[in-house]
Amino acid sequence: MEVINETLSSRHLQPPWLEEQVAKAEKQQSKSSGG
Repeated sequence: MEVINETLSSRHLQPPWLEEQVAKAEKQQSKSSGG
């Protein structure tokens, strides 16, 4: 969870293509968590 928090707080520093990667990872984790 710490990694996700770090990514969220520093998201504005990431390039657009990395934002998409993060979004995909978050969606996958949401499905994994059953959210």
